[in-house]
Amino acid sequence: MTNINFPDSPTDGQVFGERKYNATKGVWEDYVLPGDTTIPDLLVPGQVFGLAAEYLIIAGGGGGGNFAGGGAGGVINSYGTISYNFNVTVGGGGTGNSPATNGEDSLIADGVQTLTAIGGGKGGDGAYPSGGNGGSGGGRYGGSGYGGSIGSGTIGQGNDGGGGGDGTASYTSGGGGGGYSSVGESVANAAADGGSGLSSSITGSSQQYAGGGAGRSNNYGNGFLYGSASFGAKNASANANASDPNTGAGGSVTYSNGGSGIVIIKYNSAVSLTIDPGLVSTTDDTTVSGYKITSFTSGTGTVTIS
Repeated sequence: MTNINFPDSPTDGQVFGERKYNATKGVWEDYVLPGDTTIPDLLVPGQVFGLAAEYLIIAGGGGGGNFAGGGAGGVINSYGTISYNFNVTVGGGGTGNSPATNGEDSLIADGVQTLTAIGGGKGGDGAYPSGGNGGSGGGRYGGSGYGGSIGSGTIGQGNDGGGGGDGTASYTSGGGGGGYSSVGESVANAAADGGSGLSSSITGSSQQYAGGGAGRSNNYGNGFLYGSASFGAKNASANANASDPNTGAGGSVTYSNGGSGIVIIKYNSAVSLTIDPGLVSTTDDTTVSGYKITSFTSGTGTVTIS
């Protein structure tokens, strides 16, 4: 995570600046070059500097509106070095309501750099037609004459919500929420699908995250048509449930809550973590040989590498 351009595939004992790579632990350790006496705060040889890790950071999804789906939580999916003492926050999902609310941010912060996945944007309704901006944007309520705007996604983390077509006078359409991999659907006189999300195997098996919530259309006198949602979000229905927890999925219509976020790190099995009790987590050291996989599912707190 600490972006100091460390070598991507270091070898045991490789020196980079004032760091030496320990392949047994999969960490960069402090290292004093022979004869170097100019360092103001002399480093202790062997002190752990950072953890080489793969990480997936997903923010909470936005809440669904009455007609438009909420946007998925932002996604950061990468590899880097995390300093020995870092903070983790897992964002909650937004509330489906009038107005709905955006999802909360998830992050890893190590004192050098903060990586923040931005919460998904809310879905719109008749009273609050605009979709919220976020990791992925929420869909716009498309009723004729209501105005409003599509929720914008964050480049690299998600996509825009759908527009919600005005259609004919007998229809009202809400846009689908944006997902990690595609924008929310914009259609007139029909129901809108949420944008598709991310399939990740960081845990050792394929899991789906950050799909946008579905929109719906009302053909007055003939009931409602509901779009579909994927990658963790519930399909829309007259009594839509909250999105699955720890997926970052946008809430579908009829005021469905967004899914909460998650932070996952995959690292060398020789390393141990001391985790603040304010964080709820599980660690798997059997599924992927040679690695531990820690999933933070709620809360905020400090993590120390040992």
